[in-house]
Amino acid sequence: MPFCPQCRCEYVEGVAECSDCQRPLVRELEEEPEGRESGVGFVLLHTFPSLVYAEMVKEALENSRIPCLIKSDMLTSAYGLKGGGVGSRVRVYVPQDRVEESAEIMNQMLDHI
Repeated sequence: MPFCPQCRCEYVEGVAECSDCQRPLVRELEEEPEGRESGVGFVLLHTFPSLVYAEMVKEALENSRIPCLIKSDMLTSAYGLKGGGVGSRVRVYVPQDRVEESAEIMNQMLDHI
């Protein structure tokens, strides 16, 4: 089974790219380096109706050196929908200790849209 080297999710055979991280999948995961923080508490920042908004926020957060994860619902992931659709849900997660800072960046970005 292929795996995403970034989020470490497992995929079925035939899938070449992680639907959340957009990274090429690998056959085996490397061992996590010793001393790497495990259990960093990621929490939900916001749920968006489309991948477009989630990716915009992710880019702004990463530009501020805030790690984040995007998790799409099954239909958005399976069909690569970016513009959303009926019932589409895309969630952005950030480290628990960076929620307030992340929310401020997100709100400044989206406040005028």
